[in-house]
Amino acid sequence: MKDIINNVNSILGKLYSSIINDGFELLDKITGLNSKILNINTLKLFKDNIDSINAIVMCLIIGLFIFFILKYIISLYSDVYILSIYSLIIRTIVVAIICTNSIYICSTILDIHYELYQGTKKCLEEISKENIQYNFLKEDIKTLEDFFKSTNKIGLKGIKDSILCTYIIFLIVSFSCRYIVVILCIILSPLFLMFLISNKTIKYTLLWFKTFIIALFLETVNIIIIFIPITSNKDKELYPVILLGSMFIMYKVNKKIGDFTK
Repeated sequence: MKDIINNVNSILGKLYSSIINDGFELLDKITGLNSKILNINTLKLFKDNIDSINAIVMCLIIGLFIFFILKYIISLYSDVYILSIYSLIIRTIVVAIICTNSIYICSTILDIHYELYQGTKKCLEEISKENIQYNFLKEDIKTLEDFFKSTNKIGLKGIKDSILCTYIIFLIVSFSCRYIVVILCIILSPLFLMFLISNKTIKYTLLWFKTFIIALFLETVNIIIIFIPITSNKDKELYPVILLGSMFIMYKVNKKIGDFTK
C-alpha cells in the first residue's frame, strides 16, 4: 500500500513539475497577438483563398439584395415600411466593400490591440523594473515552495500543488480557447460583416465584433493582473497569498468574460 501511495505521489509530482515548467511558457506564446497571426498555416490558407471566399460572400450579398428588392416591390402594394431603394443600394455597396476588406479590418484591429498590449506592458515594466511575463512567475513559484517547506502542517504542500495545477490548467485551456476564438473570428469575418446589410441581422455582426474585441483585449487585463504578484515578490510572507489571490482573480475574470460573450 505504501508503494502505491509513493508511486501516485511520484506521478503527481512529475505532473505538477511539468505543468509549472511548461505551462507559463505556453501562456507567453499565445499572448501578445498581432497581425502576424495571419501568417500561421490556417490563416495563411484563408488569405490565399480570400478571393474565392469573397466571391461566395458576394453571391450571398447579391442574393440578399434581390430578396430585399422583392420585399420592396411587395411593400409598394401594402402599408408595411421597407428600406428605401436608394438606401438599400448604398448599404449593399458599402457592405460589399467592407466584406472584401475583412482581412484589412481584422489586421487593423489586431495591430491596435497589440499596441495597447505592448504599451500597457512597457508602462508596467517601467513602474516595477521587472520583466512582465507569465514565464517570470515560474521562478517565483520557488517562493511558494520555500514557504510551504518551512511549515510543518501536513497536507499544505499537496493543497498548494492542487490549487496551482488547477489554476494553471484552467488558464492554459482558457487562453487556448481564446486563441482559437480569435482565429475563428478572422476566418468568419466576411460572413459576419455581410450581416450589416440588414437591421434584423446586424446583431450577428455586433456579436462577432464583441467576441473578437473581448478575446483580444482580455490579454491587457491579464497582464495588469500578473503585474500585482510580480511587483510583490520581495515580500516573502505576503507573496504566496498575493500570487494565489492574483491567479484566482485571473480565473474569475476569464470565466466571467467567457460567460459574457455567450
